[in-house]
Amino acid sequence: MDPTTEGRLIAQRQVIAMLAAGRSTDEILQWLEDAMRDGQEDPGAVSDTAFAIEGALAEERLAIAREIRLRSGR
Repeated sequence: MDPTTEGRLIAQRQVIAMLAAGRSTDEILQWLEDAMRDGQEDPGAVSDTAFAIEGALAEERLAIAREIRLRSGR
């Protein structure tokens, strides 16, 4: 599976889990929009594939948040 697809699927899986856990829309939006940090000081410590997955995951989280805001009027 390519890194973009993998990152997007991970983000969607996480949102589904939050919904199943009964999280509120506001909690989910806050989580989706929080900055993602990997805690790495050395950019070489994480492979390019890992960066691609994380980047796609972050983009998908923000896209989902935008869609929620659009549909809910928030």
